Amino acid sequence: MIFAALCFLCASGASWAQSDAVTVTLSPSNPGATIPSDFSGLSYEEQDLVPISGVYYFVNTNQPLITLFNTLGVKSLRIGGNTADSGTLPANADIDAFFGFAEAANVKVLYTLRLKTFNAAAANTTATYIMDHYSADMTCFEIGNEPDVYLSSYATYQSEAQTYIDTISASNPTAKFCGPGGTGGSGTWAASFAQYFASTGKIALVTHHNSFGGAGGSTTGAAARNLLLSATMDSNYATNANIYVPTVLSEGLSYRISETNSFYGGGSSGCSNTFAEALWDLDYMYWWAGEKAEGLNFHTGDTVSGGTAYYSFFITTTGGYNVHPGAYGPLAFKLGGHGRIVPVTLSNPSGMDLTAYGVLASDNSLWVTIINKTHETGSITADLTIDLGGNYSKGDMWLMQAPNNDDSQMTGITLGGGGVGVNGTWSGTSEPVSVSGGTATVILSPASAAVIQFVPGTGSCSAAPSAPTNLAATASSSSVIG
Repeated sequence: MIFAALCFLCASGASWAQSDAVTVTLSPSNPGATIPSDFSGLSYEEQDLVPISGVYYFVNTNQPLITLFNTLGVKSLRIGGNTADSGTLPANADIDAFFGFAEAANVKVLYTLRLKTFNAAAANTTATYIMDHYSADMTCFEIGNEPDVYLSSYATYQSEAQTYIDTISASNPTAKFCGPGGTGGSGTWAASFAQYFASTGKIALVTHHNSFGGAGGSTTGAAARNLLLSATMDSNYATNANIYVPTVLSEGLSYRISETNSFYGGGSSGCSNTFAEALWDLDYMYWWAGEKAEGLNFHTGDTVSGGTAYYSFFITTTGGYNVHPGAYGPLAFKLGGHGRIVPVTLSNPSGMDLTAYGVLASDNSLWVTIINKTHETGSITADLTIDLGGNYSKGDMWLMQAPNNDDSQMTGITLGGGGVGVNGTWSGTSEPVSVSGGTATVILSPASAAVIQFVPGTGSCSAAPSAPTNLAATASSSSVIG
């Protein structure tokens, strides 16, 4: 069988000395869970609802931001952060402006109610205003932001959350809630929350927060990039998920990581603001989709609690937004992340740091995302054979990469050869991948990712033949029919 290969090398034309063969095998005939349509989300500080010098960040006239949300596929918007439990609470006019944006951007909202200062009546006033005006835009009210930081025990949180739920439900019987929204180390709180509140019928989601890289100021530069792209990160996710995910799912509830990013405290300089973040974002999203998460909300904003936000996906600039590398992860996920999870196995004899994911779309096209996380001194080119598990006629590929396939780059990032502009639009296009039967081959450079759509083949015969009709026979003799 003859295979066609596409070779994507660095912009300088150079190649890497080491190239390892990997076989990616997919099973599209045995798809699993459907990725939720609102999987991709963002999280902002509650302070971002309050205008600065009379100017709103979230408002239905902010067309570049609306366009950018649509371009990146953002469908969930969570309001919270540390400023949800401190500082100025948004006024009704601020809430109006925010929900005007949410409706224009077609996103559903997780809205955090202040708990650090316990005041169920005040929380009910806010919730009632939102439910009276914007109930159709709501996913849930998140009760408190990381309450494990300021409350002495889960039992205290449960009691206070119950009071909030009871008080608000009395005025707003259709309101839904989510929690506990604790830090990465509070997985047992999430499990206990699910066990206690599942039977109430009031819970939309169990929420949890995590930044698996740790404190942004503790690890920076190359060391942080090496950590973020290491294979050990996947085992860290699994260890954390095992604490609460099985319990949540067994209780019949869904869960969402409602505040997350690479490192907490605004991210890591020289890592969260580089292309390493994009590679990590894309891999991270698919990993949690495979664990039946309802979705992820990446924390972002021009600033976070007044400090620099290295992990922000975009920053306000003249005419719109300066899009940072991390945003390209969700953009690539938007391409290939709609449909049912397809089982994938790797034959990876050298153990190179590479991951692959499959999704079967509603039109039966097969989407394959492959991420080569080898980088810098450990760079390895992947010589990929993709066994598609069926007959596909053609493939189209979008390559996500940085200049010179350098994961430390902060600018010049592209997907499908195009970047995301200040106005929020993306200019990328696909390139063809040749397919022979059920196999394709691709050569994938270090520190890059490929998103490939394979279209089902045509012309195969699977239906039983039908009997011919309207035939005539003429007898030319008693023994011959002509």
